[in-house]
Amino acid sequence: MAILDAAAFACVFFAYPWHGSNPCPLGVDSLIHPSVGVVHGSRLLLPFDDGVVKHPQHIANSDLRSLASQKFRSLVIPGLGYFAVLLAALTGSGCLCASFSILCPNVSRFSVSSHNVCEGRPIEVSWEATGSAVLNSSPAAECRTALGSDSVEQCTVARDTSFNLYVTRGGTTTPSVHQVRVFPAGGRRELVGGDTTCGAWAVQTAAEPPIADWDSNIVVDTVESDGARPLSVLHNGKEAVLSSNSPMTTAFRGSTFAGEWVIQSPLASGEVCGKPATTGQSELKNPPSALMVKVKARCKP
Repeated sequence: MAILDAAAFACVFFAYPWHGSNPCPLGVDSLIHPSVGVVHGSRLLLPFDDGVVKHPQHIANSDLRSLASQKFRSLVIPGLGYFAVLLAALTGSGCLCASFSILCPNVSRFSVSSHNVCEGRPIEVSWEATGSAVLNSSPAAECRTALGSDSVEQCTVARDTSFNLYVTRGGTTTPSVHQVRVFPAGGRRELVGGDTTCGAWAVQTAAEPPIADWDSNIVVDTVESDGARPLSVLHNGKEAVLSSNSPMTTAFRGSTFAGEWVIQSPLASGEVCGKPATTGQSELKNPPSALMVKVKARCKP
């Protein structure tokens, strides 16, 4: 078997014996490094010299019968051995994975210890995969392989970073990605809230940034509303009321950002749950379908 790009080998393998032409995507300067040729009957499947293809016609118009008589290292592979060569070529070119889902790369787990971290704080990137795995980061993070494991890396990030895992098997590569956000010293503003449910006297929404996904050093600085309607905000065992006269509070300062947030607003005059209707002189309307507050989160000094 010749040592060349597996996809090209599979292409030549199929094209030469039965069609006498070569549809392979090989061109000028394609590198070919044969170690042995493969003989099928009187046909030499890979009659190339070592080195670089100087012109595509050297491939497309080769006369196999005349070349077979030249000096060329060859190997006759009888019976099942012949098909083993074909299997190796198909595997290397990714055909088995693409056509039959055989020998495909697989990522059963790819995770980061936190998607939101303080600048300079370490995170752990780990994975479980079938195939050859390579981890890259952009921009480049400072990473080192964890002791006793080749699928765990401990990294330090200075700014928002993408971690990309590439797993290759049988000529096919599967990419996976995780985005990690870095909170600078001045902090970031986060929108907290969501769609509301309507009750007898108020509308309410709840949001819960996962504790496992947020650095414990990220804490609340201020909470702010747009002042359009009164809001009651509950978080980490504390409560504050925001209004048009007082749209910002520091009541939650120092509390961890992660965890459950509950936002409530009393129904205003004329607001009802469900489909609005007209009654007498006044027109009823629906309360807001979503409630949001703006939370400034920062890292502990």
